[in-house]
Amino acid sequence: MVFKKSLLCKSILVGMSLTAFQLKAAETSNGEEVGNTEKIEVTGSRIKRTEFSLPVPAQSLTIDDLEAIGANELSEAITEIPAVSPGITTETSQSSAQDSGLSTISLRNLGSERTLTLIDGRRTVGNTSTGSTVSLSTIPDAFVERIEVISGGASALYGSDAVTGVVNIITKRNFEGLTFDYRYGTSEEGGNDEKGIEIAAGANFNDDRGNLMFAFEWDEETAIYEHQRSKMIDPRTVSTSSDSPDEFTETLSTHILGGLFPGNSGTAADPSSDSQYWFYDNGGTGELTEDFNRSEDGYFALGPETASIPRERFLLASHLTFDLTDDVEFFANAHYSTVYTYSNRTPDTATSTRLFEDFPLYLSDGVTPHPYVPQEIFDDALELGNDSIAFRRRWAELGNRYRDADNDTLRMWTGLRGYFADTWSWELNYGYGEWRRSQTKAGDLLVANYQQSIDVEYVDATDTSLGLQCANEFARDSGCVALDIFGLGAVTDDAVDWLKLTDKLLAKNETTTVSGWLTGDLVDLWAGPLSMATGFDYREEKSQTRWDNISTSGGSTATQQVDQTGQQEVTEVFVELIMPLVEDTFFADYISVEGAYRVSDYSTVGSISSWKFGGSWVLNDQLTFRSVIAEANRAPNNIELFSVGLGSQGGLDDPCDLVTATSTQSYADTCRQDPNVASIIASEGIFEDDSNQVQQPTFGNEGLGVETGKTFTAGVVYSPDFIPNLTVALDYYDIRIENAISEIEAEDILQLCYSSGDFNSTESCSIPVRDVTTGQLTEVSQTSLNTDELRTKGYDATFSYNFDGEDIGLPGSFKVSGTYNIIKELEEESPVPGTTETFINDELGLLGSPDRTGRFSVSWKDGPLKVSWRTLYIGSMLNDNYARDRLNACHEYSNCSDKINLFIRDVTTHNLRISYKIEDVLGGDHNLYFGINNITNDQGPNLFGDGNVGENHSSLHDLTGRFYYGGMKITF
Repeated sequence: MVFKKSLLCKSILVGMSLTAFQLKAAETSNGEEVGNTEKIEVTGSRIKRTEFSLPVPAQSLTIDDLEAIGANELSEAITEIPAVSPGITTETSQSSAQDSGLSTISLRNLGSERTLTLIDGRRTVGNTSTGSTVSLSTIPDAFVERIEVISGGASALYGSDAVTGVVNIITKRNFEGLTFDYRYGTSEEGGNDEKGIEIAAGANFNDDRGNLMFAFEWDEETAIYEHQRSKMIDPRTVSTSSDSPDEFTETLSTHILGGLFPGNSGTAADPSSDSQYWFYDNGGTGELTEDFNRSEDGYFALGPETASIPRERFLLASHLTFDLTDDVEFFANAHYSTVYTYSNRTPDTATSTRLFEDFPLYLSDGVTPHPYVPQEIFDDALELGNDSIAFRRRWAELGNRYRDADNDTLRMWTGLRGYFADTWSWELNYGYGEWRRSQTKAGDLLVANYQQSIDVEYVDATDTSLGLQCANEFARDSGCVALDIFGLGAVTDDAVDWLKLTDKLLAKNETTTVSGWLTGDLVDLWAGPLSMATGFDYREEKSQTRWDNISTSGGSTATQQVDQTGQQEVTEVFVELIMPLVEDTFFADYISVEGAYRVSDYSTVGSISSWKFGGSWVLNDQLTFRSVIAEANRAPNNIELFSVGLGSQGGLDDPCDLVTATSTQSYADTCRQDPNVASIIASEGIFEDDSNQVQQPTFGNEGLGVETGKTFTAGVVYSPDFIPNLTVALDYYDIRIENAISEIEAEDILQLCYSSGDFNSTESCSIPVRDVTTGQLTEVSQTSLNTDELRTKGYDATFSYNFDGEDIGLPGSFKVSGTYNIIKELEEESPVPGTTETFINDELGLLGSPDRTGRFSVSWKDGPLKVSWRTLYIGSMLNDNYARDRLNACHEYSNCSDKINLFIRDVTTHNLRISYKIEDVLGGDHNLYFGINNITNDQGPNLFGDGNVGENHSSLHDLTGRFYYGGMKITF
């Protein structure tokens, strides 16, 4: 049975309809001829397709789309697909302990760990601390032919991690010629300047039996600093108090230059009442004064930090193919990348609490007054009955905290593939991948060294002019010097050398794979051939991290880290069948059903299975229906299994902020039951959140089981005869993940505790740790468990239309396409600790999870000139995790001023690219191009965060702003 060419093309278009880009057989670089029938490989099936299409929704970006988008690397381009959201980015990873500078993605907003990224259909090593998530910034752009995205469970075909779908990076094959591409770009407001070179070369040899391809890439992006974007340096936050949701609060920091010290009515270095504290005015350089006012004298911490970190990439790639016989081909591919990143943060804000010792009033003899302590502060401390001084300080003398990292990735595959018996093909391959991260971080304080440097004595008690020395002789011999903390510049260079920590991280992931598959037609049936694919996969994954001794001992003011080691192996077998049922009848041109089944045996979780079943009903050459139901699985990765306290820290909104003895906020009653909060309210009259950075370690669990994802997709594709070259598609998806591996996040733990109404009998209230003196949050730990259920459902609508300009009286040809995603549900259900109840976190419409996204593009080509226009739409959202409480407060108190930014408006950005081809010059064709991204310079609204870097901006929105770029691509 052979379809007409037009029907074949329609069938292929149906299968990839959600892309709005046709993958015609003649244009597919991975297409292969077997006999006289053309075979086309598409993601979502191990069987090469000819006479029918995929029954699952799929989306794609071709090389033309990638160029028109004008992105500098793949992750920036692929997030134009509405189903794809960013994971780790240069904007979200600047404070990450282990993943800064990497680029990952998430399908359907269900997490990067549930999105499987393949290269030419093969697994590869991960580039993140989880050991399995692939960073797209490590994949060479020069070899990319197209990107295909399959939404819905695909574990039966590709194994674990494909719970929400697959992203397949398909590379070029048998490339001949030479290309050189130089690009430069700059943003209108400064920062994120970029430049890059891309070279690709390929040639056949040995009478065209072999082909060798080589690519080299280098590019760099400069940082965007907070001070370069006005909204990033707005110090205001919006109150999370339900009865005053429109109040602004200044977030100037009480960690000030020169230090902040209690006065005679102060009880701790926690300035809830401004007048109780001594400080040095004029930024720490002026006179000691006692009238501290946070809104006037606090430290403006925003500005010098990197809001988007700089990145430099070097990438090399080589592909070799050689026909050993007419039916057997040898191949070997190698990719290498190194990605360098650097991040900058404000100086350390270590308090005496974090350093575990207040500054003493006396020298080591316990009698002699400390000469560094100003008399006013000394007298007030004595009046309060103290023999030491609590303090807050911004350690500017140590310089800004910084982190630089090199991420090196090597990926290699080699194997044989071939054909036999007309319709059968096979492949056997071996792969190895290795990722290494070498990281240096500086600017934190060594706790033990601080404690030794404040335990001091006179060098000579009879001659005090000789100064002070550390009392511990061993410490003196190691470089210890007496520390003065009073006033900016008081910390000497020698003291800086003694106090400042430079920590080191070495991380490594290794993945070894062996795979083989066989596919072809088993037998001809009444409606076409029964096709089959079967094969096996073996994979070994190893991961490890090694920190310096200080970091693992917790001997600094940085987050305590732990060494990690993990290893697991899996052996899998799979089978896929496609059976045609009907051909050329009055009710259908073609009907087929298909199924797949995979059994996986893990060294960690044992044996698991995945399956899928679906089909396509081609009613006629205009209308097609399709549907798939699947059960997919994800086994826990090495970090989830073996982590012994993976460190991280970040800002948390304390639910007890602004609680008083009589206030009526949602969480006020439980907050007043917390003894640490209650003591501050009793002494100060109000509790104010000033916790800055909170430790949030995550612990692994070797008893974890498997996640199970149940997915259902159904869709219709319409290609009307009365409008040639128009295709419209609508797909519905429903994804439910049971036993999801998750930790109850720190913010949810706080919400569970303080919304309970009973602090003393609620298990979640035993998790947060507060400082007994200041009441501030210091740690909220998290542990991985198979406890959650994730749910999402929605619709994808797509159209694609190609037409000649002469149809509307214009020259050239047009391509128009669009995709619109409507999410109807996105929620996570978690158990409430200590009860049989569950807590539902409804994320739909909250910050980071808009319920509507879309993309529209139009391109016009006339001879050598091509113009492309792209519009991206991100729907409106509600701000922060307390948004619904504040929304209720708006209705209850009629207090809904626009200034609170409770409702984050929708954002629409427009991109333009113009290219001109210069043909037959010096034996080649060359392209000049110029583009403007974000023409209207819409960076999204100011979110009025909590004063931490990045809190005023959503990673969904474009922080770069209006961006100009141009370049030239030379092709021979």
